[in-house]
Amino acid sequence: MVSVVRAAAELTTIVFLWALLAVADHGLRPAKVVWWMLGVLLIFWWFVRYRLKIVAFEPKSDADQKPAPADLTGLQSSSAAPNFWPISLLFLFDRLIPVYKIREEHYTIKQFYRKASGKEIATVLPDRPIYHVAYLRKKHPVLPASDVERVRLEKWLVVLRVIGVGFTVFLLAAINALTAP
Repeated sequence: MVSVVRAAAELTTIVFLWALLAVADHGLRPAKVVWWMLGVLLIFWWFVRYRLKIVAFEPKSDADQKPAPADLTGLQSSSAAPNFWPISLLFLFDRLIPVYKIREEHYTIKQFYRKASGKEIATVLPDRPIYHVAYLRKKHPVLPASDVERVRLEKWLVVLRVIGVGFTVFLLAAINALTAP
């Protein structure tokens, strides 16, 4: 049993040292982590945008906490178009390293929106409007994401956070290697 634990510890050390070599050259170039982070951000941006097809989100606002005002008929008034925020590299960076918490809106999300297909646009119900999100000089028709799509995206955002923790550990190890006597 002791030999198994010792072998696992040695294997873990070897994997960590090889990963440190790949990510930061054993502390000789800690800035190399930045390129890895940029690559991960671009891969996740592509994955969320083109694979999961999530292109925007609506942050919660103070008005969401209060009931909507009633109109003269006694029915709740429908609000205007939601305040869309695109799923951008800044959003993903904020989720990669949540310690910074660049924007509070990146963490208080009311609804995610996915890109609507042409078939969905043609068959959309009249009482369900299609909104458009402007991002990178293009307008994309969007529909609210389903609960399944939301859960799937949140799982991938947790994976992104775990990768960010790994990068942080490697960066700290690289800086430690630079400052060690």
